[in-house]
Amino acid sequence: MRLHTIKRPSLTKTPVSSTRADLNWTQDPLDPAEEFRIYRASSLAGPYALLAVVSGSTFSYIDEDSQGPLVSQRAYNVRAIQTVTSGSGSYRNNSEGQLVQ
Repeated sequence: MRLHTIKRPSLTKTPVSSTRADLNWTQDPLDPAEEFRIYRASSLAGPYALLAVVSGSTFSYIDEDSQGPLVSQRAYNVRAIQTVTSGSGSYRNNSEGQLVQ
């Protein structure tokens, strides 16, 4: 059970070429993130590997990889991250992921 939740970002993937995908997402301004973690897999089923970490004021990422799977096969997951401080201390809170393929 999670006491403090953070809303997950809304993610879209735009294929630009067979090796490039532009990722864009939005985050509820009433539930801001400190950072976003972007994960990639070769299929929607995973496994997912961390691709990048960007600041909470960044809402896009360009994935250009000529060695990996074609863009049409790549799946992505973006999670919003917040630091929550409570009476017992501070911890990093991850949102649920938003998956796209």
